[in-house]
Amino acid sequence: MMKKLNRIIFIIILLIVVWILMLKWSKFENKNKDFKYAVINSSQQSNGSIVAYDEDGKKVFKKAINFKGIDENGPSYVSGPQKYNNKYYIGAISSFKAQDKIIILDENLNVEAIPGHEYTNFALNNSYMYITYTNVNEGTTLKQINLDTNEVEKETKISGIILPEIIFFEDEIILIGNIESKTYENMKIVSLSPKDFKINYEKVIENMKLPHGYEVLNNKVYFIPTIDNLDNDIKKLVVYDREKKELEEEDIPLNNIRFIKIINNRLYGIQSTIDNGEDSMFILDLKSKEYKIINLQHCVREVNFSENKITMASNDHVYVYDINNLKLKKNFKYDDDDLMFGTLIVR
Repeated sequence: MMKKLNRIIFIIILLIVVWILMLKWSKFENKNKDFKYAVINSSQQSNGSIVAYDEDGKKVFKKAINFKGIDENGPSYVSGPQKYNNKYYIGAISSFKAQDKIIILDENLNVEAIPGHEYTNFALNNSYMYITYTNVNEGTTLKQINLDTNEVEKETKISGIILPEIIFFEDEIILIGNIESKTYENMKIVSLSPKDFKINYEKVIENMKLPHGYEVLNNKVYFIPTIDNLDNDIKKLVVYDREKKELEEEDIPLNNIRFIKIINNRLYGIQSTIDNGEDSMFILDLKSKEYKIINLQHCVREVNFSENKITMASNDHVYVYDINNLKLKKNFKYDDDDLMFGTLIVR
């Protein structure tokens, strides 16, 4: 009789424990769904963390993530996030290991998969991920990967170009990167057919290198190289007309531009000096050619444009600006867990 009673008591206790765990998990899942901003912290030596906040900057959850890839001593950074089918694709670039992994987070910031593709740059276009993989003295490998199956559907090797940006048009893929040489002098544009990756043409851009980011407007590609052939900072905006295959250069008021965005015929260029100093932003009216410069009074590590807002992350804060009047709407400090900033997600 006692054994039977003990067994019943044990089952009741077990059911209570399971119910409590399910209740806690349900609350955790609901918290995950409530986030507006999320910061990923990481380091070269240890795994990172995700810290999520609501619309008001109040922390809603924090959890560990099995992900490394930030070099404290160099300009390495987590690239992304890019989004497809309610999933975030985020990668790490480490100065110790030039090719790293891409991770996929679901919409509630749970790690869904690590596909296993090595890369030096990647970009999403419709249901495909395009990866470039640069090896010294071997040029760049370009792959097209189906996001639904994770299968490589096309692959080619392109000589003479390294560390390229990947830009999509309906009838061509454009790569803009450094010319492969001992000193990486000059840049190159390579145009490929999306159907078979066959090279259509190549064009050299002299006396500048290391582009960061790009924007497309009216069949023109806008990008900003960061240094010249002597590794001096330069202040240039380059516009490539893909129909005429011509380049235009324009002086800009700031160097170290890392992020660019075109909205309503205004080009936003935002500095990122990767330190604790004060970065700035310029706004170029593409019609009048007039510039406006804004001192941000904080450093910039990541930028997101959405919902008429510009959201920026520094080394310890998130700042939200109104894109119309450029006034600061709010800012809040995020937990860094004594790690390095990785990336910013804005839902």
